[in-house]
Amino acid sequence: MNLHEYQGKSILAQYGVRIQRGLVAYNADEAVDQAKRLSQETGTKWWVVKAQ
Repeated sequence: MNLHEYQGKSILAQYGVRIQRGLVAYNADEAVDQAKRLSQETGTKWWVVKAQ
């Protein structure tokens, strides 16, 4: 099976598995804005940065 991460997350979500939300930032300022947005929407104070 050859599966991209976003495809796997979609399949898992269809079956009720909780998955992490992904937000895109192209620079440090956008990363801070996205972290604030995530905190406001979910109440979380924890983030994971996946840099590629």
